[in-house]
Amino acid sequence: MQFSYSLLKKIVPQLPAKRRLIDKLNLHVFEAEASAADLIEISLPANRYSDASSYWGLAKIIGAILKLDVRLPRLTVAKTAILKKVPVVIQDSAFCRRLTARYIAGVKIGPSPKWLKDVLAAHGMHSINNLVDVTNYVMLETGQPTHVFDFDKMAGGRLVVRRAKNGELIETLDRKKFKLSRQIHVLADAASALDIAGIKGGTQAELTARTKNVLLTAGNFNGVTIYNTARAINLKTDASARFSHELSPELASIGSDRATQLILELCGGRAGPRADVFPKSAKPRVIAFDIDRFNRLIGVRLTAPQAAAALRRLGFKITGRKVMVPELRPDVTTFEDLAEEVANLYGYNNIAPQAPAVLVRPPQRDFRALIRGRAKNILAGLGCDEVYNYSFVSRADLEKTGGLDWWRAVALENPLSESYAYLRPSLMINLQRAAENNLRFFDIVRIFEVGRNFSQSKGALIESRALGLALAAKSANPLLVLKGLVSDFLNQLGLRALQFSDPEFSLPHLRTDQTIFVKSGDTPVGYLGSAKDVRRFFVALAEFDLEKIEARLIAEKEYAPIPRQPTVARDISLYAEASVRVGDLLAAIQKSASQILRTVDLVDYFAPQVGHKRSLLFRLVFQAEHRTLTDTEVNQEMAKIEHFLAQQFRVQIR
Repeated sequence: MQFSYSLLKKIVPQLPAKRRLIDKLNLHVFEAEASAADLIEISLPANRYSDASSYWGLAKIIGAILKLDVRLPRLTVAKTAILKKVPVVIQDSAFCRRLTARYIAGVKIGPSPKWLKDVLAAHGMHSINNLVDVTNYVMLETGQPTHVFDFDKMAGGRLVVRRAKNGELIETLDRKKFKLSRQIHVLADAASALDIAGIKGGTQAELTARTKNVLLTAGNFNGVTIYNTARAINLKTDASARFSHELSPELASIGSDRATQLILELCGGRAGPRADVFPKSAKPRVIAFDIDRFNRLIGVRLTAPQAAAALRRLGFKITGRKVMVPELRPDVTTFEDLAEEVANLYGYNNIAPQAPAVLVRPPQRDFRALIRGRAKNILAGLGCDEVYNYSFVSRADLEKTGGLDWWRAVALENPLSESYAYLRPSLMINLQRAAENNLRFFDIVRIFEVGRNFSQSKGALIESRALGLALAAKSANPLLVLKGLVSDFLNQLGLRALQFSDPEFSLPHLRTDQTIFVKSGDTPVGYLGSAKDVRRFFVALAEFDLEKIEARLIAEKEYAPIPRQPTVARDISLYAEASVRVGDLLAAIQKSASQILRTVDLVDYFAPQVGHKRSLLFRLVFQAEHRTLTDTEVNQEMAKIEHFLAQQFRVQIR
């Protein structure tokens, strides 16, 4: 909100230079900065509009901070012989908490004086005539919006605050027409609506050059209702902005008296008594103030008289340890609010910084978060790019990749569009699309995503954390590349005893003859395979259950002493048919051996271009826990393993 430095200086004559004033405001109460010409831009909190959104209110705050005299005009209304008091009726006191009205006869409408035009121009307002300009000026000066009706155009000679009738029409002063509803409140005469209450005046009782007798009104309205109405009809004004921030009902009488004073001064006329309907006047709020509690909260050492003096400068009344809150401060409701007022005047730059008194505890390690972070780093090191896809898929996506029943898909009640009608049951759906789209710009695409999958069982929502990989290429199927990448990734991540086996069931979005299941020990952790229905290029996909991987890794994080016994390494060289999977051979060796077999790895592989047999070399490492193995024991183990392989897979031992 903008304020004129020159106008503030008229109210606070000893005001320091503009730059120094801005510094003081920043150190004590509000954020402020220099604006165009002599204006100051001040950021007011939403709860301070009642006392600080006006020149009078801001001047009082500045005077309290700098301990300077504030010169406000005395509110005096000349008594006249007019006794006309206009009836005022409030039908909804929850909306209109106070309404004042004053009849003024014999006004002369004409141009405003130069000083008034200059003030309005500085705030971006156009001068209309002396009467309308007074109402705009009073809003700037006191913070209270007011409005003037041509009384001779009002039917029945009374003012009513009521709900609009459904379909009731009103034309506002900016010549816009609105069709109202029962949720909107209006100020009305005996026949029709005169304005949209708290927002904009209407043309029914509009002022003209022939206007002689007027009705000056000032009210207080429910901020939430005003805000909702302004949004509903898309009509925002300076008045609606102020009322939306909950002004004090006390401002209505101040604004009415000040506007009357200026109207009589600039427009002439004779004023009647003020009608004032105040259905539920609020009782003064009294809050207990404890200086010791204040010092502990703020971190200073003030005495009770120092704190009381600060509050008195802001208009609070002090009686012992009780503080009576001014009527213009509806934002002050708790002890903490009082403490903030004292701290504002004390100055935040005067509060010495202190280390917070907190119990220092070492942070708990979240192994699952560490595992996810390590997984991302490993995949990035293997040349993959992380992507983020929407958590939603379409019905067509699900039907194409298996159907709603197979995925146990979860539908959204209010989807944004048909493309986002279901929660994703698998990362693969959007990952495949992303990989295919990026092939327009690259020959090879390697992407991965970490996220949640969603399904349902017996009506209950099931969430699971997953990691997905997608490799896409234009020239060749990248499945074998993906298998090598997956093997390297899982090994670096720390999974042991990896097994790549035939699928235990078919996955509808992958080719059955090119699908591989992945296990760590006896735990299935994921799968990989070639995508179906892909033309002109190739896509290989992999998805892993992060929760199972995390459980395996956390379980394997246990202490084991360094073995004291030596190891014995032996090799098995064999010929196997091309149809025999290496993973099956590794699993068979582990299964047939005793507990002294520690590890087995494929160390050499040769597949001739002619023929169906491959040459494989496996290295086996044996070790006993409490003794040194003999050659005889190891030879017996080797013989048992070789016999099992020959019987099971008809391999030829070399």
